[in-house]
Amino acid sequence: GFAVDDQIYNDFKSFVLKEQRRGNLKLEEVFDDKHLLENIRMLSVESNLHDSSLIQSSVANLREKVVQDLLSDFDTCKDIIRNELEQNILARQLPDSELIGR
Repeated sequence: GFAVDDQIYNDFKSFVLKEQRRGNLKLEEVFDDKHLLENIRMLSVESNLHDSSLIQSSVANLREKVVQDLLSDFDTCKDIIRNELEQNILARQLPDSELIGR
């Protein structure tokens, strides 16, 4: 049967990295689905806080750290991600009755 091999996995990882860099994918939203980081940044801009630029810089650094942590999960959680990827690819190709048996 179909299996996600190293080539497919690495292609997927490269695709995610490329889309993140282009701005088409925002991995930080996986972590921050309520957009709290953006709200903090906007509040600091709108209220003209004395340390607004420091707050904006800190938010940017925090976003970058979240993205790096999520990207490192590609290595530490490889088996889980590979399995999820496999299931999602198969879900587009196989009827439900065949997926349940896997």
